[in-house]
Parts: sequence; C-alpha cells; structure tokens
Amino acid sequence: MSMKSMVRANVKKAFKLIGDLKDPITFRGKEPDSFNFVTGQPIFGADTELTLLGVVTLFKQEDSNSMGVKILINYEDIEDAIDLIPNIYTKVIVRGVEYTLNIATRDSMKATNNGYTLTMQLLNSTA
Repeated sequence: MSMKSMVRANVKKAFKLIGDLKDPITFRGKEPDSFNFVTGQPIFGADTELTLLGVVTLFKQEDSNSMGVKILINYEDIEDAIDLIPNIYTKVIVRGVEYTLNIATRDSMKATNNGYTLTMQLLNSTA
C-alpha cells in the first residue's frame, strides 16, 4: 500500500468515526445549458445540487470582524465535482445559512485542498 493510499484510507476512516459531528453541506447552482455567441455568456438551465457531509466550525475574520464558517470535507467525496466549484456551484448552504461563492474576487471563499481534505472558509453574503 502506498503512502497516499494509506493517508486516504485513514482520512476516510476518520470521517466515518466522527459520526454525528458531520453536518450536511449543500452546494447549489445552475448547469449551463448552452452558449450565446452574441453576448458571449452561457445560458443556464436547470438547478443542480450536491450535498455532502463535512465538519463545520465557526470563525471570525480578523480584518473585518465578519463571522463565517469553515467547512472540512473528505476530498474523495467531492473529487469528481471539484472543477464545478465555483463555476457551477455558486452557493453553499450550511446549517440553513446561504453563502455565495465569488470567483471574481475570492473574498467570500478561501479554500485549501491538500488532495485528502478540502477546507473552505465561507463568509455570509449579507455580512
């Protein structure tokens, strides 16, 4: 067993062991249906959602005193959809609060992906 396989197995085991400490995290967005060549913009179709289980903690952003959440997800759970964030999935719902992912400024999303876990810090879009 390679080191990478062993770490992935232990991460999977850790997420299984924490049981009810995990919260549902829903990524929500719209699938692009086609492309408007006149405007250069995609035409969006149906709504799409991806719900995963992850660890949620609160944090306070020091430079603005804004409150947000930090989410920790097993990378294997989101690996197939990672390129869709935040291109397709533009909103994240955690504990009933909606957070907007802003790809232009990245102010609302700070993500760390080490290949085993994905950590995202989300600020409330109304903050």
